[in-house]
Amino acid sequence: MINKFKILAADTAIYGSFTILQRFLTFFLTPFYTNYLLQEDLGNVYYIYTILAFLNVLYSFGMENAFFRFFKENSPKNVFSTIFIFVISFAAILSTIIYFLSDVIFTDSDQLIRMMKYSALVLFFDAVTLIPFALLRMERKTKQFAGLKLLMVLIAVGLNVWLIVGNGMNGEAVFLAQAIASFIGILLIIHVIKNYFVFKIDKQLLKNLLIFGIPTVPAALSTLLLKTGDHFILPNMKSPEILAIYSTNYKLALPMMMFVTTFDYAFKPLYMNMYKDADSKDFFARVLTYFVLLCAAIFLLISIFMPYIVTLPFFGGKFINPIYWEGLQIIPLILGGYFFLGLFNYFAIGINITKNTKELPFAVGVAMVINIVGNILLIPKYSYIASAWLTILAYMISAFILFFKSKKYYPLDYDWKKISLIVIITIITYFVYTYLSLGLYFDFSVLIVWPILLILTGAISKNDTNNIKELIRKFTKRK
Repeated sequence: MINKFKILAADTAIYGSFTILQRFLTFFLTPFYTNYLLQEDLGNVYYIYTILAFLNVLYSFGMENAFFRFFKENSPKNVFSTIFIFVISFAAILSTIIYFLSDVIFTDSDQLIRMMKYSALVLFFDAVTLIPFALLRMERKTKQFAGLKLLMVLIAVGLNVWLIVGNGMNGEAVFLAQAIASFIGILLIIHVIKNYFVFKIDKQLLKNLLIFGIPTVPAALSTLLLKTGDHFILPNMKSPEILAIYSTNYKLALPMMMFVTTFDYAFKPLYMNMYKDADSKDFFARVLTYFVLLCAAIFLLISIFMPYIVTLPFFGGKFINPIYWEGLQIIPLILGGYFFLGLFNYFAIGINITKNTKELPFAVGVAMVINIVGNILLIPKYSYIASAWLTILAYMISAFILFFKSKKYYPLDYDWKKISLIVIITIITYFVYTYLSLGLYFDFSVLIVWPILLILTGAISKNDTNNIKELIRKFTKRK
């Protein structure tokens, strides 16, 4: 059991360090954009990014999850080559269609046409590297994975600044920069492709891969509709400027999303490799308690201190341009939404292990319908505030449904007493500090008060603190 926690901590530390750097660099672009792009221009950037999120799901076609599930049960080169050939062939067809249809879809905006054409290249280049990067994760070559991904981010960020500030380009520079960075990514990982690729498709294996992977596509699309359906509806029912305000503040919840993503990156390959171990169920159940605890800490820190952070100086003005500050009220809601997304990812353990991916579409579908219908009905009156409330509600519904579905196939014995205490104490602490609102120095006391409350109520035991110290040590002192 200890070794498993150490493996998870080690992998999460590497992925976490990479994700922190990556997200920090991309997060740096948020204040940069608010100070150097027009609000309407930034709204168009977010709108195209929303489209790309959906298209990325179609490009992968569930093959990344299938790769993780079948890699250990078949010849690695056979699995890699079969999926790789399928993915890049499918991607080439889709990108060609998107490139030439851009002129038809966005007839009234030359800027959106150029953005979409650059995006078609980004989608294809990213599809080429999808399975090679998945291979690095599966083989736990975490340092190589993180290093290559980070280099791509550095290139993209540098090109963004150079094209916008140095060359005076507008929002289309965002996608041109990403296209160049994604192409360089192919060159960086081509050695992995050479080592595993054989020009052969195993038709029976491909059939099995598709049977496993295709059911995850509707679920992934539904999940995206939970996350970004409002990003489609807002600019059409309101304006690109409203989307810019909403999306900018949405991005300020980045630390929670970053942790949830990091955890999923490390945990999914781990449980796929360890689920047959005798003590695996006990290990998986204990992990949830620590996941909730870390999410609660992130929620408090960002909710309480983000209003101070946005006022800090930044080149071009404030860290976030003051015209976007009106949207700060949605940050706690988005943080809560990401927390439930993390629970959704976690509860997928039983679904993925037992190959019952057919359950995923329903788990998300109900919540997605509520989210979309709710946005259509409420946005005209309540604008993006309705979208934020519906975000947390929808994620919560999807997580609860998946919990009961997964429990049927792979029951785990969670420590609900500790989990409940952590959640209740965190919510009470947040509302007390928000209501009192006595200033920055008082708010810093939450760093002491909250942990003490957890210890006094038994939400954290001495054993838990030792495990947490071990996790922190792994994050801060890696060999």
